[in-house]
Amino acid sequence: MKKNLGIMLFSIAFFSCSKNVYVKNDYPFYQENFQLPPDSNLRTDGVYVLESIWSENAEKKPKEHLFYKFYKTGQSNLTVDLNHEINTEEEYIESIKNHVESTKETETIDGKGKLEDKYFTDYYKATYRFLPLDKAQIENLKPGW
Repeated sequence: MKKNLGIMLFSIAFFSCSKNVYVKNDYPFYQENFQLPPDSNLRTDGVYVLESIWSENAEKKPKEHLFYKFYKTGQSNLTVDLNHEINTEEEYIESIKNHVESTKETETIDGKGKLEDKYFTDYYKATYRFLPLDKAQIENLKPGW
């Protein structure tokens, strides 16, 4: 009995410490042939740049420079420019290309598997402005997983 209990506890400890590798088919919202509807208001020919944040009845400029790039196939990439080095259209395009290239490498991210709602207790609203980019340079980019 003690031997079986020991084996069971060892098995639980061993398998709970192993890393999980997720692929796109592990996500229930993933649709392999998804295409953004043509009448969608979401634009894919540029980036959405964080402009302001409302919280606690006050508007403020964000400390972080961040922007989203959305794709017709449903994915999006968030870029955080910590040093505020991305300012021109060419720099945004280069950043997007670098991001797509970096996703071709296999990487494991250990996010601990939880999101605690204690961080979302107050009113919060973020405003983004759309910045169109040269469509010819970004329309054929395929985001990685």
